Amino acid sequence: MRTLRIRLGRPSNHWVSAASIFKTLAGVIHMKSYLSVALLITGISMVNAAESLEVEEPNQAAYLTIDGVKHQIIVGEESELVIDNKRRRVALTLDPNREFNKAGIRFSYNGQMHYSYEALSEDVDHWSIDGNNAVIMVQRYKEQIDDKTILDQFKNQYEAMNASVKTKKTVFKFGKNKLRGYRLNIALGDIYLMQEIFVIPKNESTTVLFLQDTLGENRRNTQEFLEMKRFIGETLDIDA
Repeated sequence: MRTLRIRLGRPSNHWVSAASIFKTLAGVIHMKSYLSVALLITGISMVNAAESLEVEEPNQAAYLTIDGVKHQIIVGEESELVIDNKRRRVALTLDPNREFNKAGIRFSYNGQMHYSYEALSEDVDHWSIDGNNAVIMVQRYKEQIDDKTILDQFKNQYEAMNASVKTKKTVFKFGKNKLRGYRLNIALGDIYLMQEIFVIPKNESTTVLFLQDTLGENRRNTQEFLEMKRFIGETLDIDA
């Protein structure tokens, strides 16, 4: 199955999984399809427990500094430190999630998603957080832009590519609050995308939150997207 993401930025000549393309409000969109390649290994048998240990990746080491003294701790393993002449058992575990805190909004996302940033111009910042099918994008414009203007720009660009675009209003609830925006269902050949656009006005700028999914053959949202959106809804905070 081909998967596609759309992002703002320079067109890429590389093939990647779960991929994208979309430049700036005044730019030209270029589309590419991306292939995911799986390597199938067969004929391996009778691998005993001792052999399987050889292929395990070593645990990551970390350093904890207390009063200028650096102590090495292996992530995921219990260590023993002497503090104030007393032996203390400590363990360090990494949070599998990360927090986005830019452009006046904050939310958590799965730490396995790929984070990237690009300054599209002196006036536009773009952040992209990519999964396999689901994508989070945040843009910050150094001027105030209304949601209808942004919606029309993207609709016109998609339609210029002979894509079919259906639009309807949507609401994203988070905590006791809600964001009103638009949902775009985009059909480009045999590729189907769903993109939600939420415009967040600031005092002297505009932040735009994009939630995107590459739909399956049944035209329904992927489980990855649904979990991503639920997690954002549980953690989203917007600065006043």
